[in-house]
Amino acid sequence: PGSLKSSRQPGSLSASKAREQTAGATTEGAKVFIHRGCHLREIEAPVTGAVGPMTPVAFGLLTGDRPSSLALAGSLVAIAGIVLVSLGTAQDAGNEQKGLSDASRAILCGLGYGAFYIALDSAGPASGIWPAFAERAMSAMVFGALIVAKPTLVRIRLKAWAGIAVTGLFDTAGVVAFLLSLRDSMLSIAAVLAELYPVITAILARCILREQLTPYVRFGILLAILGITAITAGS
Repeated sequence: PGSLKSSRQPGSLSASKAREQTAGATTEGAKVFIHRGCHLREIEAPVTGAVGPMTPVAFGLLTGDRPSSLALAGSLVAIAGIVLVSLGTAQDAGNEQKGLSDASRAILCGLGYGAFYIALDSAGPASGIWPAFAERAMSAMVFGALIVAKPTLVRIRLKAWAGIAVTGLFDTAGVVAFLLSLRDSMLSIAAVLAELYPVITAILARCILREQLTPYVRFGILLAILGITAITAGS
């Protein structure tokens, strides 16, 4: 199928290792930007939601990805859904728009997450699932260095470590699942589906926590579903 093949070729083993380390560094850098000041503000969430998936989509198209027209259209619709859900969530949290500095930070955050997907894809299928563990190790090193440099950056209560450990396991499982998906799909498609986590979070919040969804979030979820449907049909 047109949306499942790419003309990109994996590089050498040493280059793959370097990309795995880059993946860890970029994703940790993105997390620092996204969590600085505790929460995304109204302008940051949708900008990050757009830049994050658009970066690997653009890279994939420029380097050999040739998805079908329907799959590509579905990806764009899904990205629009992500942006709306992110915007609705930020507004519902009561965050205020701050201006250019926040927009710049959001762009850097989105580019960091986009580079993370690109680095994992560039490692190649021969690397197996090892890039996931290399990425985790690099993330731990970067985060550890930040804590040493600025101990007040992170303050974690002892009882919170269990939840952090479980979160880390799910996070690693997600990275492994993304790597496996790249064996049968294009970066420009897989990255968009992986970036749907704001949509999934909103749905779970509604189903489990019974949270009320704003009109932006509801329409964003609808667009995401339509996008997924188009991607599936175009594959």
